[in-house]
Amino acid sequence: MEEHSVKDGVTDKQQKVAEEQKTADESPTRSTKPDSSQTRSRRKGCGAGDVTEIIDGLYLSGFRAVRRKKLAELGITLVINATLELPTLPIDGVEVLAVRVPDDGNSDLYSQLDEAVDRIQSALEQNGRILVHCVAGASRSPAIVLAYLVKHSGMSLRESFQHVRQLRPNARPNNGFFSQLIDFERRVRGSTSVTVIRDEESGLSVPDVCEDELKLIRDKRWAACVSDRRSYQRVYA
Repeated sequence: MEEHSVKDGVTDKQQKVAEEQKTADESPTRSTKPDSSQTRSRRKGCGAGDVTEIIDGLYLSGFRAVRRKKLAELGITLVINATLELPTLPIDGVEVLAVRVPDDGNSDLYSQLDEAVDRIQSALEQNGRILVHCVAGASRSPAIVLAYLVKHSGMSLRESFQHVRQLRPNARPNNGFFSQLIDFERRVRGSTSVTVIRDEESGLSVPDVCEDELKLIRDKRWAACVSDRRSYQRVYA
């Protein structure tokens, strides 16, 4: 049998529990900056139906994950639909914000970023949970999540991309969106951490944070095989 000393009618065990509760009550409810230990423990996924938790309460996915049952399981309170081709369906108890933009580097995502990321921050401050999705969860929705991390989590665009890519390996905003994110970072932080570099051999450009892609681009056999595919053109146009 455990023995506990008693002081003023309170045992050591009761005192410890009370102190732990006080510490928990005084702690912030949620951090908007990723924690490295949490990053390692989060499940990675890159399919349209996979949901990736980027920070506590902020999720990224493709359209297949937008199901009432899944939203209820995650406790989602706000959905951001970053597509042009998918309808915005009403969901009981869930707010929906539409960011209408095609996955085309020439389209204007920049002008919609502030509204989207500020809504995310507002929801998180109210202990809400947010799912940002596009069709594949690869270009448009990651771009919005990156902008959020840059504006509200104290992270550079480079740090934000490395964090998101670690959790969702297929996350890769197209070049046009990346250029808009660079402009967004310059306005929000006063400087840029990513630049777009041009590969003279292939004639294509990539953000320097994606420099590993140059090895594939420089493989002319690989480039010839995929140069006519829509996904290739979408990313590098």
